[in-house]
Amino acid sequence: MEYKITDPKTRSSAVITDATEKDIFEALLMGKILEFTKETAHGTFAARYPTGKDKLRMDQLRAYRRNGLSASAFDIQAHYNNVVWTDLDVCIFDGPDWYRKAKADNPNWTWEDCPDEELIAELHRWVSSFRNEIQSRIGESRLGKVGQECKLPEPTAPMGTGAFSGLTNRPSIQGT
Repeated sequence: MEYKITDPKTRSSAVITDATEKDIFEALLMGKILEFTKETAHGTFAARYPTGKDKLRMDQLRAYRRNGLSASAFDIQAHYNNVVWTDLDVCIFDGPDWYRKAKADNPNWTWEDCPDEELIAELHRWVSSFRNEIQSRIGESRLGKVGQECKLPEPTAPMGTGAFSGLTNRPSIQGT
């Protein structure tokens, strides 16, 4: 997959196609923005990998849309819509001409205003899968081979003489 890493301070960017997990982790750690694009029937959209600050902003927008009420005060569909619209509002930063025009004509435009539920669902699946893919790659970078090499031996005998005595991770055999 092709990514674009942008430095918000210098506004310089570089397209990378063979980024290693370490490259992605270090770029995000240094405050750079990881961008990606998606071609749809409605045009090409650009989104960014959400940073910790972006996730906080998402939480704040969700609370604002709920008017300060707890998420449990809403049914599942209303909560899901809130999550989807907020994710797209924060992560998608550019799109086709109609998207730019909507944002320019109405600075308060949000994905709540988009009448195409299929487009919203497609974009949210895309943003979510990208976020999950990057998170997995960052995890691989952090764990590397250490996570594969550090395996604890499985206990074969029951543990201790205290409250957990007689417990083991082995399945019990019925009837013995």
